[in-house]
Amino acid sequence: MHIGIITPGFSANERDWCIPVLLHLVRRLARDHEVTIIALRYPPHAGMYRLAGATVYAFGGGAVRGAGRGLLLGQALAQLVRIGRAQRFDVLHALWADEPGFLAVAAGRLLRVPALVSIMGGELVAFPELGYGGQLSLLNRILCGLACRNATSLSVGSAYLQRVAQRFVPARHSVRLALGVEPDLFSTVGPQIDLGPGPHLLAVGGLAPIKGQALLIQALAQLDGIGNQAQLHLIGSGPQQPELIALAQRLGLAQRVVLHGAVPHDQLPAYYRSADLCLLGSHYESQCMAVVESAACGRVTAGMAVGILPELGLPSPAGDASALAALISGVLADPQRLQALGAQQRTLVERDYTLSQTVQTLERLYRAEA
Repeated sequence: MHIGIITPGFSANERDWCIPVLLHLVRRLARDHEVTIIALRYPPHAGMYRLAGATVYAFGGGAVRGAGRGLLLGQALAQLVRIGRAQRFDVLHALWADEPGFLAVAAGRLLRVPALVSIMGGELVAFPELGYGGQLSLLNRILCGLACRNATSLSVGSAYLQRVAQRFVPARHSVRLALGVEPDLFSTVGPQIDLGPGPHLLAVGGLAPIKGQALLIQALAQLDGIGNQAQLHLIGSGPQQPELIALAQRLGLAQRVVLHGAVPHDQLPAYYRSADLCLLGSHYESQCMAVVESAACGRVTAGMAVGILPELGLPSPAGDASALAALISGVLADPQRLQALGAQQRTLVERDYTLSQTVQTLERLYRAEA
């Protein structure tokens, strides 16, 4: 099959973890199919190159806003049509339902090719107090609406996101497509990081208000029992870092909150394996790869009931630091249960959330559409 993938960004080289799951996915798909990628905004330079067995057309859109978005989308649409007329696509697949989704359905209509749109992030939500969500932008609302109404099919990565999608596009039937991990990379066996005295709590994600690390720090302050000695390790970088450091200092937790900064994707398994418990403080997630990755490494995640966590973790009421603290304290107090939960998580990943299963599901969707 000739598969066209439209995405905001794609890796510039093998060591560039722009969207890690997409690099893994494309490498697998390209073993058996011809894959063409339209990367709208990243890499920041325009050009064509080969990577992971795929041909990548980068448009270097970067932070283009305003009228420039129309030019960017027009150029990408023209390129898609040229490629499709030279060598017919069997299916177009948009990752994110705003700009990529619009391009997939527009090109699909012009080329008479089916278009699958995957809702990948916050395209259908708005959190104005957190400065997050595609629905905050009028243009994004228009693009998402066009994509969702005209896609041959829509995919979502969690039951939580499926409920969100049904509120916005009630006439459409969405299919489940959970993104899986490479079980040999994210494994229970391998090196660990020496994090010092524990217990160790780990949260992986960009340091931004939507990710809720502030709530995790507040929960840390309320832990009792063995949790009184716990350290919270934050992996990721972002604009909220100064605020998180200040919050930890105000709560007397400066020595118990450790910021590790951004960690390369292939080094994350060692951190997951070093943690006693992983945490998710997010106010919203479409799926959350960190939950799947930690589970593949034999660690359970406790946190907010968003994304895939209710299906693969220990959910806590949204926004409630006290409830999360009670959950964490209870789990840490029972090491045998914690170990059993970790083994159970790995089993669930092997059953439902491997990259091979994702590829098989995608291939079935592609063939059904084509």
